[in-house]
Amino acid sequence: TISGVLVDAGTELYAAVTAAGAKTGKNSAYQVDVAGTGFVKANTADDDWTVLPDEYKQTIAAGTASPSVALFADEWVGYGDAIDYRKLTVNQTGSYDFTISGVENAVTLTLYTVNAKGALTKGKSVSVNGTKSTSGTISGVLVDAGTELYAAVTVAGAKTGKNSAYQVDVTGTGFVKANNADDDWTALTSEYTISGTTSFNDWVGYGDTIDYRDIDIASEGGIYSFNLSGVTDNVKLTVYSVNSGKLRAVKSVSATAAKSSVSTGDLCLAAGTKYVLAVESTNAKTGKNSDYTMEMEEKGIFTHIANNSWSTAEVPSVNPFDFSGVLTKSVGGDAVDCIDLTAGSYSSLSLDAASGKVKISFFDANQKAVKASSVKFADGSVKSNLSTVTLAADNAVTDNLMLGSLDDAIKYLKIEAMTTGMDSYLLKLA
Repeated sequence: TISGVLVDAGTELYAAVTAAGAKTGKNSAYQVDVAGTGFVKANTADDDWTVLPDEYKQTIAAGTASPSVALFADEWVGYGDAIDYRKLTVNQTGSYDFTISGVENAVTLTLYTVNAKGALTKGKSVSVNGTKSTSGTISGVLVDAGTELYAAVTVAGAKTGKNSAYQVDVTGTGFVKANNADDDWTALTSEYTISGTTSFNDWVGYGDTIDYRDIDIASEGGIYSFNLSGVTDNVKLTVYSVNSGKLRAVKSVSATAAKSSVSTGDLCLAAGTKYVLAVESTNAKTGKNSDYTMEMEEKGIFTHIANNSWSTAEVPSVNPFDFSGVLTKSVGGDAVDCIDLTAGSYSSLSLDAASGKVKISFFDANQKAVKASSVKFADGSVKSNLSTVTLAADNAVTDNLMLGSLDDAIKYLKIEAMTTGMDSYLLKLA
């Protein structure tokens, strides 16, 4: 037997039988039978990627969250059909898996893109030997919307008659939550402005690495905090100020799956300064992503920024008089409030530290320091002859004070911030 003769379609063969020793009278009866395997599954219509018919082209549409495409169905490669191509246009950014299965002999699945010169550029590939394994997967291929991929399947040993059936399926995750309308801080529309106390939900990841928001603060400035929660992967929150057209980080905090909630804490945002918020996926390049909830809290507004000197001191206009303030020692904040009592007649004073720490100082009509004869504290204790007192919110002793009999000599008050956080208070005069 002459075995495994590889013959191309259209070949004309001639067979000859000769008898050794015919000249000396030797002879033999015989017959010749031809058997074998016709490679009827061979299909050469998909062997040239540059002229693929439409039936070998597929598309994953925009908005596809869970793609499932039979890219090669019931296919075969081997002698006379050593390579098969398919074109896949991906219109949804996402992470895709390419699985080849049903393999009988060693095959390789390879992904390609087309470069600027119009030639194929090789990407990832997987080989399956058909004995120890009959399937293999190229996992987590990150693809941008609008990408044209070409997939090729080849069989090892095609020239020696090796062949294999196979199929290739594409599955994965389309990143349909991606939103690129908020990716450029210089071109944000009004819908991406946050102000006051508010929250929003969004997503960052591959194809949508960063989300920006314009921060609209009160015209006087104030104390704000920014809280990030619901995070499932590494996400960074940054508050920026804008200086000469460039972003400058004010505060940055990071969350992880293990620590899914973080806060900037209290930040002093100054009047007249532009601020921008950014939420960024730090693992986006590897295909990681995360939902998140972002909350902006307006903790307090610097409503009395004009009363920072004796000449511009706040003058109570009614009796009783309730006055609240928000202060901070942070740059750009309101550090002091001055109160002018010369025009009124008040016999009692109380001051409560609502948050942080504040210091009150007493002055006479000439703005000279003067002592209060008797000061009563939160725990009922009383101290005498104090010209200044520092109060701390929620402290059992110094949370608040009271002057049950306001000394006639006290004509001016100065209330000052003692921390770089939010120092707020409530003053009552009667």
